[in-house]
Amino acid sequence: MQIFIYHTITHFGPLTCSIITTTRKFFTILASVLIYGHSLLYRQWMGVALVFMGLSFDIYFSNRGRRLTQVDDGSDHRPKEKGSK
Repeated sequence: MQIFIYHTITHFGPLTCSIITTTRKFFTILASVLIYGHSLLYRQWMGVALVFMGLSFDIYFSNRGRRLTQVDDGSDHRPKEKGSK
């Protein structure tokens, strides 16, 4: 397991490794509740909801930022017409 953590940090950075670890733990908890019938208290469900919202915001804003930089970089990304230079 440590080799995957090392590989993730060296190739993608510590933030990505943290997000992967959090996501894995999040789905492990949900699987435990759904498959084995474990119960969570109200405040634990609130924690699950906060993690889900945090991951959702991270995905949304990282994709939104990527789209904005593609649009706002000042270059013309339109395909060239045939016959034009």
